[in-house]
Amino acid sequence: MTLLTNTSPENIETGVIIKAMLDAVGFNVTLENVPQSQQAARLFGHDYEMTIGGLNPSDADPSASFTAYVTPGGPTNNSGVDNAELAEAGRALKTASGLDEQIAALNRFQEVQNTIMPFTIFANAEEYVAVDEKVKGVAPTSSGVMLFDGAYIESP
Repeated sequence: MTLLTNTSPENIETGVIIKAMLDAVGFNVTLENVPQSQQAARLFGHDYEMTIGGLNPSDADPSASFTAYVTPGGPTNNSGVDNAELAEAGRALKTASGLDEQIAALNRFQEVQNTIMPFTIFANAEEYVAVDEKVKGVAPTSSGVMLFDGAYIESP
């Protein structure tokens, strides 16, 4: 199998580690390191066997990200998974109301995902955006993008 990674030092190192673990249990993995733009193009074109990437779920609404990643034919279903049970678990997660129903739906989604395994999460990364305290009007979005269209600098 070929493991597609981008050329960032972190991804190259992660690729080497994953290759070593998979090779140790009988796989024959080849690493292919490409620039980020090429990796993204191949990811969205479903032109890869394995890759290292991120889901970037929002803490405010993880169901939106998870559902989009498992909906057959969806624009961010990069794994190409087409499993009715997983898609239904994603829909149930997205439509769950109240904390108890959301927890139950998230647990069900995890159970089905563990069976299907179109992706696995092995690390997380915190995202931070540093903005000087004099800058006002910056609006964060749920996807980690900062909107500066209403930004201004507060005079002392």
